[in-house]
Amino acid sequence: PDSGLALTRIGTLRRGFYTTQDYLRNARPLKHPDDLENHPILAFSKAANPLVLVLEKGKITKKVTLQPILASNDVQPISAAALQGLGVAVLPKFAGNDMMTSPNHMTPKQANWLSCA
Repeated sequence: PDSGLALTRIGTLRRGFYTTQDYLRNARPLKHPDDLENHPILAFSKAANPLVLVLEKGKITKKVTLQPILASNDVQPISAAALQGLGVAVLPKFAGNDMMTSPNHMTPKQANWLSCA
């Protein structure tokens, strides 16, 4: 190993939930993190602990273990699957927020539960 290299944390990759309005009209309600068990999950796999999310609402935290039907280390296939209405995407916020400007319009979910890890 190169002894001249140093590892420094420079930030946190925040994730959010995204899906289409059409998906939501035809799906079970999605109001609480426990409701994610009733939805197909599309997950970005390059995040730290990609299958575990720690969500918070005020002082309450909730740990959610994801069981995705699709996982990828690239945000594009996850975004494309979500835009096709195949489920709820768990994406880095920079990618999900960019998708909100698409013609099919993705909507952030769990507005009162923020991903913190």
